[in-house]
Amino acid sequence: MPYNSTPLRTPPALKWLLNERAAIAGALARNAKSLPRLRSESERAAKTLARAKHQLGVIARQDVEYAQQLAAMDTTIALVDTTVNPSVAGTVAAWAGRYGRRGELARYLRDALRSASPHLIPTAALVDMVDVHFSLDPSVSTVLKDRRDTIRSRLVQLQKRHPEIQLGCVQVRGCAHSAWCWKPVTNLDRLRALANAQESGHDPPVDAAGGRVDRQ
Repeated sequence: MPYNSTPLRTPPALKWLLNERAAIAGALARNAKSLPRLRSESERAAKTLARAKHQLGVIARQDVEYAQQLAAMDTTIALVDTTVNPSVAGTVAAWAGRYGRRGELARYLRDALRSASPHLIPTAALVDMVDVHFSLDPSVSTVLKDRRDTIRSRLVQLQKRHPEIQLGCVQVRGCAHSAWCWKPVTNLDRLRALANAQESGHDPPVDAAGGRVDRQ
């Protein structure tokens, strides 16, 4: 059979179709490479937005509370001395820790578990919730372990004062993770937990009304 050295010519219409297809395939490949990055950025932005919205709500509630406290203080000062201007002392930047006022972290953890009762909340999820509530930056890895240790320590302390708080575990992708929940207990269980706390030297302090005070 004689060899035909003349190259086959691709019809123009077919060549255009092949080129167009290659261009579309290239666009799809670029999108496939960009999707993981964009999804990650979207998730981070959504968390940032949720954190900001939550903090706006916290500040709005605090403003109402502070305004009421300020009005009450002004009334009290006027009763003591009507000639004193309540704002004469100006403003003072009161001390506040990473978790707000003293005892605020313990109160938040207790209320979060109580609200989710009887469902378990993984410790890692509680860390994320604390980050959001107190507007902490979860990207600062140097203090992440410190936050986790602090939260675990507060949970253990709370458990000694509140027998309703119980430690369990949840399965996540085949791995067991510690989790916490709030389950109602009997008065006998409550008395037993109080006795154990006293024996271990962790007798909770009481306020003027006789109620327990949760330390941060």
